Amino acid sequence: MRPDQPDEPWLSFLNELDGMLSEPTELHCIGGFAVVHAYGSDRTTTDLDILLPAVVANGARLIEAAGKASALKTRYGVHLE
Repeated sequence: MRPDQPDEPWLSFLNELDGMLSEPTELHCIGGFAVVHAYGSDRTTTDLDILLPAVVANGARLIEAAGKASALKTRYGVHLE
């Protein structure tokens, strides 16, 4: 994330998600989140669009842990999509 962009709630959300994962996982971010945090756009977003990992089971676990119906969404108001 860029220093001039607000980190929250994204930093706490991603840190908690990281603690839930049993193996290193790369998230390739696209969409509005990427535009906001990479280029400083004024746009806001409540979802983080990702390209799912090649192993579908890992992708399903990510969406279960941090998707629209997850406890993380309830806690932080943001989610993976």
